[in-house]
Amino acid sequence: MSGHSYSDPCPNCESDDTNFYQDHKPFQYIQFECLTCGMYSQMHVDQMDLSDLNMTRRDYGDYDDVEFIPLETQKPINKEWFSGFMKREDTHEKRIYAISYAYIQSVDTDVETIKKLSDKDFIALAEDSGMVWSQLEIFIDDLNKQQHLAIHRVIEVAK
Repeated sequence: MSGHSYSDPCPNCESDDTNFYQDHKPFQYIQFECLTCGMYSQMHVDQMDLSDLNMTRRDYGDYDDVEFIPLETQKPINKEWFSGFMKREDTHEKRIYAISYAYIQSVDTDVETIKKLSDKDFIALAEDSGMVWSQLEIFIDDLNKQQHLAIHRVIEVAK
């Protein structure tokens, strides 16, 4: 076993109810979670594109403008070796589906019937009424400007 666990004060709430883990294999890293406020830190590995790499080398390297020679290629990251630390691609997104009172009345049904619909049927009805949002801020802004909603659901759907 190369790593070890310990408890330190949370940098956010200063609680000692934390789980810290430090390891040096396959490289040096620390991650933690606070069981009081929920703050956490995890190691993620990614790779800069060639343009960002050259800009970083120029900004932080020991070069002057005359000596700096940008790289034309870069070694790809070993995704097999670092896979446990790579950012996971999010294949789903949360959308807010809503149905207004006016639309419910126009399709001659009631709120209780709508509440009992499966997510698939609710999505179809919300899309028919044109009330779908992908960002909470826009939903709230639209909600303040628009009609009264009878019901809404937040549903994860494939991107």
